[in-house]
Amino acid sequence: MNRYTLILLICLFLTGSAYAHHVTESTPPAIAVTEYKIKLDIHPEDVETRNKLANIFLKQDKLAEASTEFLEVLRTSPDDYDAHVGIGSIRMREGRYKEALLSFEKAKEINGSRPEVYYHFGRTYRMMGMNAMAIEMYRKSLSLEKNPDILKELGELGNR
Repeated sequence: MNRYTLILLICLFLTGSAYAHHVTESTPPAIAVTEYKIKLDIHPEDVETRNKLANIFLKQDKLAEASTEFLEVLRTSPDDYDAHVGIGSIRMREGRYKEALLSFEKAKEINGSRPEVYYHFGRTYRMMGMNAMAIEMYRKSLSLEKNPDILKELGELGNR
């Protein structure tokens, strides 16, 4: 039993109940990580919380920690869209572009109506120097949802 679980159990014992803080976009990452770890100590199978924890690690460039969490999600939920996108993002940052594309392809198979998967395809193709494919993927993403970041990427490629 780790320190966080012990603290939570003491709170439960003393008060009869305990409430976790609501994590928002403005919650400092260190606090969010602590909150999510406490929740996972109690409910280790909570895929949503594990994905959120992994995404915080990803935003902090803690790729090994993010990868561990995403892979744990995929171990228990092999068709989890967010975990496949997360693993793809990690592989892209690591320069493992073919593996990134495979992860994004799996995410697209699970839910091809979400625009971010095409955005990630586009970024990966762009990093590989395959600008025509990048433009195609960015346009597909834009057809699903207007996004100023994608318009900026297209502008940088000389295509709007």
